[in-house]
Amino acid sequence: MRFEHEKSIDEENLKTQVFGPHRADETWHEMLCLVAGMIHPKALASILEFLLAQPDPEQTCRHIFLAARCVGEVRKGSDLGSVENKVKQRVNELVRFERHHSRQSRSEEVDVSSIRTQAVRLRANIWQGDFETCNWLKACLQTEKDWDVRRAVVEELAWGWKDDPHTLPLLKACTQIKEDLLMRMVAVVALAEGWKADPGVFLFLKIRAQSDEHWLVRMVTVRNLVYGWKDDPDTLPWLKARAQSDKNGEVRKVTLGELVRGWRDAPDILPFLKVRAECDRKGAVRQAVVKALARGWKDDPDTLPWLKARAQTDEHGDVRRAAVQALARGWKDDPETVAWLKTLEQPDS
Repeated sequence: MRFEHEKSIDEENLKTQVFGPHRADETWHEMLCLVAGMIHPKALASILEFLLAQPDPEQTCRHIFLAARCVGEVRKGSDLGSVENKVKQRVNELVRFERHHSRQSRSEEVDVSSIRTQAVRLRANIWQGDFETCNWLKACLQTEKDWDVRRAVVEELAWGWKDDPHTLPLLKACTQIKEDLLMRMVAVVALAEGWKADPGVFLFLKIRAQSDEHWLVRMVTVRNLVYGWKDDPDTLPWLKARAQSDKNGEVRKVTLGELVRGWRDAPDILPFLKVRAECDRKGAVRQAVVKALARGWKDDPDTLPWLKARAQTDEHGDVRRAAVQALARGWKDDPETVAWLKTLEQPDS
């Protein structure tokens, strides 16, 4: 039941007996927010003023976060009067939160990045309908140096402002910030998760997966292309091409792993994987494919002789060992295989 009348509750009692003692206890915040949604906006405004004025010796900022969440319980923030803007401003300021050391605080326990990112997410969610919030987020992306803040901004823009005509170009630009490796990866994930139905994004990400100078970005892009466009007919041939041509062995290995997981039943996938297990220039890639084939195609009649060949002929000792170990695990009950293993000269140690 909502308290519709300003004087139907004792504001002072709520301040001193309910909100005040529990403002820093997050286990109480859900209940306090429920109470905030039930009382008259003028009564809540007085409580919010009270919360903003409270000391914070341990520098957790929880009283400000509680105030912001309480604002979110009101249908029209303007009903709170000027205190709504005060709460919003305090949240904005926390994006640049810094610890202040003192004997009264346990500031070493304060997670600065957590406070900053929580401020971003609360501003984006509580004031999503505020026209200025989108511009504020974009400004943060340009001016803030904290990596966690920038990541949170990108994620909130992609989630809350997907339909804004400026969001997609902004995220595309973030995938190309040369000096910010982590931002490129976060932007790739945001694009893949938010624009799965957009063929233009699919094409754009394929280009990034081929052209980005850092292998980590290319690897993340490959994985997210599989996540977002597995059913697209162009994905399989494109992945095969990347599995052969990417200059980094880790990217090729991850790409081959995605092919094993997602296209096991494709008619030509097994011959393709065998070729990569025999021809890839990096031993670690060949070793990974050997293990995958032994697990995934154990019942194929050609797998056993193929593994025997790899155990004898691969130039890399780790690949030969992987083939021998796969034979020992997968065919341990086959007398002929056991006898063959006993006669096999041990791989390089």
